[in-house]
Amino acid sequence: MTLVASDGGHLAALGQTVPRESGYHVAQLLVNAHLGAEAETETLASLLGALAQAAGQRQTTRLYARVERDAAANEAFALAGFSPYKYESVYWLPHPLAEKPESNLPVRPQESKDAWGIYQLYCSVTPRVVQQAEDTDASYWEIPSTSAGRALQNVGEDRWILEVDNCILGYVRTSRLSRRLSLMIHPGGYPYARRLIGFALDNLRPPYAIRCSLPEYQGGLEEALGQLGFQYVGTQAALVRQIAGAVRAENRAIRHVLEPTRGPVHTASGH
Repeated sequence: MTLVASDGGHLAALGQTVPRESGYHVAQLLVNAHLGAEAETETLASLLGALAQAAGQRQTTRLYARVERDAAANEAFALAGFSPYKYESVYWLPHPLAEKPESNLPVRPQESKDAWGIYQLYCSVTPRVVQQAEDTDASYWEIPSTSAGRALQNVGEDRWILEVDNCILGYVRTSRLSRRLSLMIHPGGYPYARRLIGFALDNLRPPYAIRCSLPEYQGGLEEALGQLGFQYVGTQAALVRQIAGAVRAENRAIRHVLEPTRGPVHTASGH
């Protein structure tokens, strides 16, 4: 879904949201480079409010976003009713792994029976305030239907389970299309972390140019990422807005468009 804000017939800002498993997410936020700082904040806040209203019309109760921790757009998100619920350290792997991963790990592909065990792992490592914001249950980790599963295979998504003594201690998810690595590991599984991550990356071709966003409460995994060659590039805030009631009318005209509008715009926040 794409909305634009116009002011005096000129493009002022553009925002896009996309549906994901957990709800709608702000995927892109652009603003006219010629706006002053105050007008930019006001315009972005109005646009974010309109995006939240449109998302609410699609039967969702939350709108999510990720923004660089010190980005100028943070003020606009706050004015639009967003609040941070966690912070993530962002890492980047620029080159292939220097070592060959070990093969004698208690690791296997995710199976349909694992959803509840992964959810229990999530509850054990994730602070309550984050759980409330993300509002997920065991179904979030279920393996998709056959047709959807084939689609995931086509884009190179893999899900791996670290299981020790019949207990799930780790969950790793990789995507060849988005070049992303997602980690969720219990402290009891930290001794396996470096080898587990290396194993997952070795199955992601090519095994470099990969991004990993590590929640601050999983900070014990930073050492394993560093040993494998990941480089820290910054910190981002995960934001959420609860959607309830109507959004107040805005002075600026805001309308749906089918395609992003071309024009003098610049990125207001990082995602």
